[in-house]
Amino acid sequence: MYTDRYTLGVVVAAEGYPEAPMKDIPLPDLDKENADCIVYAAGVKAGEQGLLSNGGRILLIAGQGETLQAAQDKAYRYLSANPIAHTFYRSDIGAKAIRFTEK
Repeated sequence: MYTDRYTLGVVVAAEGYPEAPMKDIPLPDLDKENADCIVYAAGVKAGEQGLLSNGGRILLIAGQGETLQAAQDKAYRYLSANPIAHTFYRSDIGAKAIRFTEK
């Protein structure tokens, strides 16, 4: 999918990643309808009640915007609004590039 907007992706990883990632973490139904982001699933599998984690890197949340800062804001806003237990993500993705593009 081509876009001329900025895109910034944040990886959601399982607790214990990278040495011993927790598996079978129940993943909530992620809000894709009202999302200002694209959600890509990676280390997941189907369970009886929905999706479960099945690896270290579980999801990638990609925000898009007219600026890199706007794309970052969308990705982190989505992550804040859709918390997933036993996972983590870096809070500094794009920070250096944003500082560089502001010059």
